[in-house]
Amino acid sequence: MEHAMKNLHALPISEGLARSASTVIQKFVGLTGETLSVSAAASCIIGAVQMFAGIVGAASARGTLLKRLFPDARAVLWSIATGALIGVFGSVLTIYTMTLGADIGIRTLLVNLYVIPAALGGAILWKDALGVRQWVSIALTLLAAWAMLDFPLDLAFDTWVWLTLLIALAMAVVELLSRAAALRSIEAWAHNFWIGVPTLVVSLGTLAMFPLELLQISGAFIAGSLALGGLVICMISFRFLAFKAGSTIAYRNIIMQGTFFVSAVVAGIVIFGEPATIGKFLGIVLWMSAVILMKK
Repeated sequence: MEHAMKNLHALPISEGLARSASTVIQKFVGLTGETLSVSAAASCIIGAVQMFAGIVGAASARGTLLKRLFPDARAVLWSIATGALIGVFGSVLTIYTMTLGADIGIRTLLVNLYVIPAALGGAILWKDALGVRQWVSIALTLLAAWAMLDFPLDLAFDTWVWLTLLIALAMAVVELLSRAAALRSIEAWAHNFWIGVPTLVVSLGTLAMFPLELLQISGAFIAGSLALGGLVICMISFRFLAFKAGSTIAYRNIIMQGTFFVSAVVAGIVIFGEPATIGKFLGIVLWMSAVILMKK
């Protein structure tokens, strides 16, 4: 029981730190190009790395490779659906927001907004408890986002802000699909493999829409994309294993995203020289208050 409780804390924290490192590398990769084709090329590499790692991991486990990769038809379908969403929103569009000049700190909290529809979905589908404290936490999260955006009074946002909100909505669906898959008899390596397949397919389809001469491939770009692939495997595995350990969507998200948010804001300011505004610091305070309220 004690070991399981430690996993409920350690796995979301580890995922948050991996997401923060991934965001920094995404910024570097996104800044290497000016078009969506560069983002699609990076996503192709990420998907290929996931597929390769999934096959290697499944092959090293007990049982035949076919049985490890195809344990449950419904779980495989959940994983493929998750991968299709991650391919479009988690990889291609995410990197493209960096190309458009996204602020890491602001973008991170906007992505964090997916905890709201995900928590509501968890309450509807799995009867996760949402009491007064959780509803106040959701309100504080929205206030934190408003502060991070410098207290806007209209909806005249940059394109990357709207794309990030779309990504947040898609990630809420990914969260629900991941939990559904975790409740089936599929292992983390197979889950990674089946997420990698549609990620690669979607990315290749996106890449085919652009002339090859628009691609600007460098050694640093390839290295960064490979590193992103490894970090994506870590993030997916940590999320999957947290659900296997019995974590609820609301609890896991608030811990993971709190770690992700604070470390990403600091990285954006220190590494990329992004502005350290009053809104950002207020956003951190409001978000951490939401974290405390969400914990039971």
